[in-house]
Amino acid sequence: MATKPIKINKVYCQTCRSLRPADTVSRGICDRCLEKKALHHNARGSKARPDIPHAISGKDLRFSLAFWDYCCAYCGKRFFSIEAVGTMNITYSILMYFDHIVPISNEKCPGTIITNIVPCCKGCNSSKFSHDLRDWVFRRRSNKAARRILKQIVDYKRIAEF
Repeated sequence: MATKPIKINKVYCQTCRSLRPADTVSRGICDRCLEKKALHHNARGSKARPDIPHAISGKDLRFSLAFWDYCCAYCGKRFFSIEAVGTMNITYSILMYFDHIVPISNEKCPGTIITNIVPCCKGCNSSKFSHDLRDWVFRRRSNKAARRILKQIVDYKRIAEF
């Protein structure tokens, strides 16, 4: 009696450009790439400020991405979009960064931890640089939009603590 072969679903990771098991890839990013991104953030931060914690994991980054619905926390730009063209689905992706809400250069920075990291696009990451979030967001957005963004970040920090 022949056994049926086990079918393993594989999905393409947009970052490392390889096929990965479907349960390890979400919205085009595999867990391995998120872990690498987390290690990069931890190493970069510990060089700049060895006195503060730098302990973020790929699981933390996945939570952050899911909370923000795979969009920039500041402007709402999508990191991935899937467009149907005929019978094919084509995925477009933009560069994704993780920004420290309180910059590492600030003495009040809690470190590279889940409550201080949010996903953002290249434009927002570059323009925020090491500015205070409140000042920066009110300069770039209308008062109503700035208040909404700040409220979402407070909600995110509250939920991420648990």
